[in-house]
Amino acid sequence: MHAGAEDCPRGVALLRLLVEMWGPCADALAEGLKAHKSGAAGRALMQYLRAALLGSASGMANAAHLLLSSSPDLDREIGAAWPQPNARVELARALLREAHGLGNTDASISLADELYQDASASPITAGDGGRSGWSAWLRTDSERRFDGSDSEREALYAEALSLYEMVARTVGDPEALYASGHMYQHGLGTAQDLDAASRIFQELADMDDLSEALPGFLAQLGVSVQRTASWLAGLVSHTPERRSFEWRSWWRF
Repeated sequence: MHAGAEDCPRGVALLRLLVEMWGPCADALAEGLKAHKSGAAGRALMQYLRAALLGSASGMANAAHLLLSSSPDLDREIGAAWPQPNARVELARALLREAHGLGNTDASISLADELYQDASASPITAGDGGRSGWSAWLRTDSERRFDGSDSEREALYAEALSLYEMVARTVGDPEALYASGHMYQHGLGTAQDLDAASRIFQELADMDDLSEALPGFLAQLGVSVQRTASWLAGLVSHTPERRSFEWRSWWRF
């Protein structure tokens, strides 16, 4: 019996899983985890990067997470190698994109989170030290600044939404579902669609795990409140003169 084209991705995924479970790649991942648990962030990063070079999507994702962290240990151990935060962030993003391409959904969500947070950042001002490309990365998310046009910001939101939706469709991840619903609710990266947001939040609310269902239920309430607020705003949006004319017209006829 010959394998069909649809079997190729499954076969590649299985082969990659086997590679990560045995041999040098598995050893690097194990050493990285051991170092990370002991607080040796720099050594953990090196081991995860070693696994990444061997083709491990998990190694790529773990290395990216460390690079994006604000670990004092990591800053102390690799600060000389990466004096600028941008260098670390660009490498982390490249690793996340590669791991996403290999089907690592954890990397897909992390990449979407980065894009979303970047698009949500405040614009760069003169006090931020000028332009540094389209994005200036500082030490914390609250200090993150965006340096780009509205269309570039919208493109980041749109890419983040596509990643969230892909993960939601693939594995039904609750975080990806919630993020997708939130973006439809507020029109981020797409036209505002409260019906789509409501459907997504309902899917989340129907989950068996209460910790996953409760945010969906509360988000559904938020959509209902938003609908009511929009309806009330429509009622009061007419000027008094317009309402008076409508009542006079009704009374006349």
